[in-house]
Amino acid sequence: MSKLKGNLISLNNELRGATALIEGHLGKLSDSSIKGEFSSQSTENILEKCEKIIANNPSGKPVLRIIHHLACSGGTLISKCLSALPNTFLLSEVHPRTTLHIQDGRPRFSPSDITMLSRFANLPNIDALSDKLFCDNVKTVNDHVSLNGGYLVLRDHSHSDYCVGETFPSRSLVLTLLEQVFDIKNIVSVRHPVDCYLSMKLKSWTHFSPPNFEEYCTRYLAFVSQFAEEKIVKYEDFVEDSNECLKRVSSLLDLPYSDDFNETFSIFNVTGDSGRGGETIAPKIRREVPEEVQKEISTSNSFTKLLEELDYKSEGA
Repeated sequence: MSKLKGNLISLNNELRGATALIEGHLGKLSDSSIKGEFSSQSTENILEKCEKIIANNPSGKPVLRIIHHLACSGGTLISKCLSALPNTFLLSEVHPRTTLHIQDGRPRFSPSDITMLSRFANLPNIDALSDKLFCDNVKTVNDHVSLNGGYLVLRDHSHSDYCVGETFPSRSLVLTLLEQVFDIKNIVSVRHPVDCYLSMKLKSWTHFSPPNFEEYCTRYLAFVSQFAEEKIVKYEDFVEDSNECLKRVSSLLDLPYSDDFNETFSIFNVTGDSGRGGETIAPKIRREVPEEVQKEISTSNSFTKLLEELDYKSEGA
């Protein structure tokens, strides 16, 4: 049992004992106004809060919220809307081992990025060190945000796991590392694979090998297969009814919800904001599918499986 959970249970028991003691003496008091002052109702809120914390967090670990998605799937918009919720703070595109931000392979001025500086210093066992630094830093930030009455959300850079290089993992590295320390509440946002692929090709973000549609769908399928169906949120549903969809997301992540996000989401800055943005949430006109991509789509076996997994139609959402 964690120290935090033990302290909460102890506090809960002490409050109940004190309440029972007071109520035992109330019968001896004849003045009803005095009885009112010592009513156990004043302790109910504290007791309820303690019980709720214990019930909602049986593991005793601190709670951490994560949103997962692949590139060009509308995750930036959803992340901005999450940032606009009350007392919610989002760290955008986190990953302990990625080197995509090191474009030319040369050191650059980044005095606060200890992980990158360690890589350029050629420290031994750099991946293990990166993982530890990542977990320690996330815990420090989460503790800080919690102490200030806020909620921390991490935006997993899933692209680094599933769309870079010749291999990919069976599970998110961010999730695998952090679930050892935290009680994770997470969602995954998705978009029709054809739309994602077209955008990625346009931006030259096909960092995987071989860089074709079949390979992309194979990786996309591996990515979504690790999540339960109830955690999947479609970008198409979000732009169709953002209020209702964000309510669902807020419930899954246990975040406070407010309709006011519609008025403020566009002012929040997050990395990866490279799509067709704007201050209005609405469906976008689909990009035309080039003939060579149409041929790739028609011969992709993984595409058919992916559509079934995500409940998409072949021609669109």
